[in-house]
Amino acid sequence: MKKGRKLFLVGIAVTIIAFIWGLERGTRLLLASHLELNTIEVRGFQRTDQEQIMEAAAVPLKTPVFQLDLKEIAERVETLPWVRSCEVRRVLPDKLSVRVIERQPVALIRMVNLYYVDEDGTPFKEPAPGGRTRHRKRMKEKSSSARPCGSSGRCRTTRISPERASPRSTSMHSAP
Repeated sequence: MKKGRKLFLVGIAVTIIAFIWGLERGTRLLLASHLELNTIEVRGFQRTDQEQIMEAAAVPLKTPVFQLDLKEIAERVETLPWVRSCEVRRVLPDKLSVRVIERQPVALIRMVNLYYVDEDGTPFKEPAPGGRTRHRKRMKEKSSSARPCGSSGRCRTTRISPERASPRSTSMHSAP
């Protein structure tokens, strides 16, 4: 009689555990199918258009929020030239938050064409023909505060033909 009672109690415990597990799984599946994406919030952009960021993210509305691959979305947005990094988060119940950190141009470099260079020295985008005046104005303000060629601000550069140029042969000299 004691053995039968123990078996009965074990059966009840297993049944309760299975019921709780099934309830939890069912609730999760039910919520996942009802939590559809309705809003995409984009923050941190100045030079990149919001439409470009949304297009690069390529996330259709009404997609279940838990089916979104946040890392993949961030990687797609980071392919835009002005975007240094991107962070994507779910904001329950129906929102996606995309935060971008843009590159800050600190110089221009002439390779085959003219490119902006960021703080790390990475060339990342060609200026538009005619250029946006606000970018040039910001760069001029930044460059006027830093005087790389001494207090006089006058530099002498040496031009090297492309045939003779190598990564180590470009030089810049300060004026005497």
